[in-house]
Amino acid sequence: MAKITLFIWWRKHFHLDNKLDTSIKNKEGDIMENLGSMLLGFASLVSALITLGGFSFVIFKFLETNKRQDEEIKKNREEYCDIIKKHEGDQIIQFFKIKKEQRVVVNGMRACLDGLHQLSCNGKVTEGINELDNYLNDAAHDID
Repeated sequence: MAKITLFIWWRKHFHLDNKLDTSIKNKEGDIMENLGSMLLGFASLVSALITLGGFSFVIFKFLETNKRQDEEIKKNREEYCDIIKKHEGDQIIQFFKIKKEQRVVVNGMRACLDGLHQLSCNGKVTEGINELDNYLNDAAHDID
């Protein structure tokens, strides 16, 4: 089907349906005109094929680049997971040390604010105590 369609297009654009009789062959201008239209048709066919090939090449390169990037991402993800598993124990120990230090600092801050409040330092000290108590209450119940 495609061969027949291409053949019909070829005949139509290159004027092969027109039978060249002796009167047309003798006219040099008509022969040159037919030759010119044939060359233009051939040039348009070649440029269409080149354009189609260019688009195909661009799509192929895009897909290949995407495939290569996917492979690199997968490899990097596996390496990252291996590193995390390797250092997971150290990170957990470090996390609990930091939590313990933060608890000591917060308790010391609460004690200082309470001492200042007992010495009748009001205003910002009272606001600080209230904010710290609210934060500790929210943290105890996992409220952000």
